[in-house]
Amino acid sequence: MNWITIVLPVRNEGPWLRGSLERLHAHLAELKGAYRTELIVVDDASQDSTAAVVETFRRQHPATLRFLRLSRPQGPAGTLRAAAKAARSETIIVIDGKLSYPPETIERLAREAFRSGAACVVASAYAPGGHVSRMPLFPRVGDALANALLSRCVRRRVATLTGSVRTYEAKVLRELLERGPQGDFNAWAIGELLAAGHVVREIPAQMSWPRAVRPARATMRDLWRELRSVLKAAAHLRTLPPSSFVSPVGATTATAGTYGPI
Repeated sequence: MNWITIVLPVRNEGPWLRGSLERLHAHLAELKGAYRTELIVVDDASQDSTAAVVETFRRQHPATLRFLRLSRPQGPAGTLRAAAKAARSETIIVIDGKLSYPPETIERLAREAFRSGAACVVASAYAPGGHVSRMPLFPRVGDALANALLSRCVRRRVATLTGSVRTYEAKVLRELLERGPQGDFNAWAIGELLAAGHVVREIPAQMSWPRAVRPARATMRDLWRELRSVLKAAAHLRTLPPSSFVSPVGATTATAGTYGPI
C-alpha cells in the first residue's frame, strides 16, 4: 500500500481551522483502503488561537495528526523544512489551512504522483480545465496576474506557480530546502525542479475559499512584500537556462497539464 504524508502549514488561521481539520479527518478516513497516511500540521509561530485549535483536535482524535510548533516565523520554506524532516513517507502532499482546494484533491494528486513518478505534481486552477471561484476580487486578480507573469518566465510549461497545494518526492524536497529560495518559494521551487531536469506535472483543479474564511485586511506593507516576492522569483526564473523550460525533443504532452520528460 502506498504511503503519503499530508503536510498542513498554518499561521494565524484559528477562526476556520477546526472546520478544515474536520474535513481532512473525514477525507483521510475515506483513503484508508487505498493509502497509508499521516497528517503533519506545522504552526508557523501563530499569534492567535491556531495552536489551541490544533491541540484540542489532536486530543479528540489522537491518531489523526502530528503537531509541530515553530518558535518563530520561518515562512513556507521553514515550515516545509520542519515537515520534511519529520515525514515518514517518500511522498509529501502539501495543502493549505483554508483548504482552498477541496480535500479530494489529495487523492487526485497522490494518484498522479504514483502513476507518473513525477518529482512534483501541482494542483492548478490556471491549467486548462482548472477554475477559480468564491475568492475575493483583490486576491483573485493579484493571484491571476502573478501566475500569468511567472508562467511566462517558464515559457508556460507550468500555469500555476504560486500555489502551495502540490506533491513532492520527499528526497527532492529535502534537497531543495538545503538552498535558500529566491522570492516566492513555490514559484522558485518549480523553476529549480525544471532546471534540474525533474518532471513537473499539473492537474486541473478548482480553487475556492470556504465561506468561513474572511481575508485579513492587507496593509500596503503586506502588499508590497507579496509583490516584491513575486518579482524576485520572476527575476530568478529569468536567470535559469532557457533550455530548462523547453520540452525535450520527442517528448509528448498527451494531456493538458503535463510537463517535463514523459
